[in-house]
Amino acid sequence: LREPGVNYMASELTEKEILAFRESEEAKKRLVESYELMLWFYGIQLVNKDTGEVKRADNWKERFANLERNMHNNLRITRILKSLGELGFEHYQSPLVRFFLEETLVKKNLSSIKRSVFDYFLFAVRDKQKLKELLRYAFQHFEPNDKFVWCPRKIQKQLKKGNGEGAEEGCPRAKARGGEAGGTQKEEKDVTEEVTETAKFTDEAVSKDSEPLGNRNCNDTDNVDMDHAGSPESVK
Repeated sequence: LREPGVNYMASELTEKEILAFRESEEAKKRLVESYELMLWFYGIQLVNKDTGEVKRADNWKERFANLERNMHNNLRITRILKSLGELGFEHYQSPLVRFFLEETLVKKNLSSIKRSVFDYFLFAVRDKQKLKELLRYAFQHFEPNDKFVWCPRKIQKQLKKGNGEGAEEGCPRAKARGGEAGGTQKEEKDVTEEVTETAKFTDEAVSKDSEPLGNRNCNDTDNVDMDHAGSPESVK
């Protein structure tokens, strides 16, 4: 990454190195292989290498328990997401964040990483349209809804309208509130712009404190070795 991490001996990436990586098919192939290995460690499986779609792996119960116990993994996941964005795999970011949103909000798992999902994972997504979709999904499923603080009230109102709330029965969504044609497109543009500003604000705040919330009282650090669960090959 082009930012310092916990390991003070690690060099930050340069733009020249990033460009060389993006142009190397071998480097990109190895990144996907490494990504699959790390996903397996977290109990997740890469379903589609083209889209980045993921799902629970067969070992998810065991690995989710590890995630709950060892919160230093939150920082690792944040840096994985940022690395995907830097190295040409932005389209992998949204599916992974969506997976964690579904697990924490809908399936009620991984409660110990929920705060990091919102404060860090979510705003690592570079594609602003995808970020808007993720915010809408999160807002829909967050409880209690009025305690959702990850975007301004104005955006929340737009997200509600995007879900069809307040629309007149039989009125097409393409028709703006008040009957003015084209209003919806303008509202969507406004939401995207404000989501972008929210992401910038959050990114600035995060850059001042690179350790995810909830980890500060944990004795584990990011230098702790991964537990000895074995590789996928050894499990077989």
